[in-house]
Amino acid sequence: KKDGTSYSTKAYKNHPCTLWVKESFSNLLWLWNMSMCLCEEFYSRYGKEHAGRKSLLSLDLDFAAVAYPDVGLTPPAQCMAKEYKHTHAVVAYRTFYLKDKSRFASWDHSPAPYWWE
Repeated sequence: KKDGTSYSTKAYKNHPCTLWVKESFSNLLWLWNMSMCLCEEFYSRYGKEHAGRKSLLSLDLDFAAVAYPDVGLTPPAQCMAKEYKHTHAVVAYRTFYLKDKSRFASWDHSPAPYWWE
């Protein structure tokens, strides 16, 4: 929506990732940039625009900059079982994907990342 909120902030208002985004404008901006990169990756793989790109472009980031506090980038939420959590979110998510989500991973469009065992 133009007011800086989205469907996910209303439907999942208590989800740890939603709460993380609302902690700081820097978090919101990081997620927006990452989402745009994912849309670019989608385009490079499939030759068409991802449906979510229009929503991203419609967000009023100027409004969000005023509406959200900005305390800098804060540690990302880790939405996974406790056994995978780590002091570094990247390590936690890599472990989570290697041990719990590898069944759906495929590398049809690029080589597997170096950390993929």
